[in-house]
Amino acid sequence: MKTWTEGGVANPSRSDLQGAPGKEILVDGAEYARPWSFIPGFSEINDAFNNALTGAIEGSGSAQDVASATKDAIDSNLR
Repeated sequence: MKTWTEGGVANPSRSDLQGAPGKEILVDGAEYARPWSFIPGFSEINDAFNNALTGAIEGSGSAQDVASATKDAIDSNLR
């Protein structure tokens, strides 16, 4: 880990090592960082958006249809 962090390739996963110069903000941020993830049902929401957008592009829908389909998918997946 020491070799990787000194070369700036990775941030240290151990608290006894320092990060590479210039990466202090990233190393310090690990103290309060939280993992990021998609919300539950994201794939269904994304599918609804993409399907409605494709329809709008092909002429069988409108921007309002895209917004409505996306909102409906969000509402049904966040219950």
